Amino acid sequence: MSAVFHGIELDREGKPAWLRFSMLRLLYRLYATNTNGPRAADWRRRLNSEGFRHQASHFRQCVGKFDRAAGYVARCRDAAGGALGRYSEKINRHQKGEIAQPPDAVSDPDRLTLDEVNADLPVFLDSMLFYLSIQADSFAKLVPYFYEDASAGICTRNFTKQLRWFCDGKLPYDLAYISILKQNRTWRDQLVGWNNGLRGVVAHESGILGVGWAKPKDGLIEPRTSLYRSDGVVEENVFEALKVITAGWFAFLDDAYRHFAPRLTDAGILPIGFIDEFEKTRFFDADELRGLWAYPILKLKA
Repeated sequence: MSAVFHGIELDREGKPAWLRFSMLRLLYRLYATNTNGPRAADWRRRLNSEGFRHQASHFRQCVGKFDRAAGYVARCRDAAGGALGRYSEKINRHQKGEIAQPPDAVSDPDRLTLDEVNADLPVFLDSMLFYLSIQADSFAKLVPYFYEDASAGICTRNFTKQLRWFCDGKLPYDLAYISILKQNRTWRDQLVGWNNGLRGVVAHESGILGVGWAKPKDGLIEPRTSLYRSDGVVEENVFEALKVITAGWFAFLDDAYRHFAPRLTDAGILPIGFIDEFEKTRFFDADELRGLWAYPILKLKA
């Protein structure tokens, strides 16, 4: 099922207008709960606690840090596009005899800009990989708050260990959520998988990012950044891989939202019709965002 609760919504002119992020809306609504059901006191104690507030705020901050890192990648792309175009033009003019001297590879300002961008881009791509991973681990610490049984012992160390707790446990706990986890593992394997997970390669396998650029005819310049280790290339296009991983993460959040929101409504924690208040899932105005390129575009029905 494609995501509709998490991703970029376009306006009628086809321009980014909103980022829907329903899981954050759900978290904020839970923290403000004043339910009066049969076990209301226990729910309020947990959801109004400093621990839940802190973890929800941490998750929100991870979303923001990922967006800013993606925004700096976009700035690198824009700067490289301008500098590469001007530098190439100088070379062409020299080859045509229009100017006497070729651009100096050491002191030319556009060449220096390219050198700076090539040094910065791996830092920001690494940041995106790490903050997406931290975002998932932060979400894992929030999952126990979605259940009434506070003593279930759900693993919260990180997202991967929690996935194993649900999927490999001797006593199955929430079969529907187990199915969601199993059906949405590709993004997680691409990000932190044991063999070629990109973040793991960077953090634990001496991964190196090699920066290059491609300029399609009549198109925007794009980074062609590869990730490799001592035995060869792991990923030829980290820029594009991050878009795919992010889309997978958003699809998982969509399914998790569809699963937990009705359960919490049935428990009396969320108001009836909460999941149907679709317009309220517009969590960020597009003007607030820096990393629009990284998010999947929603295909909403007119």
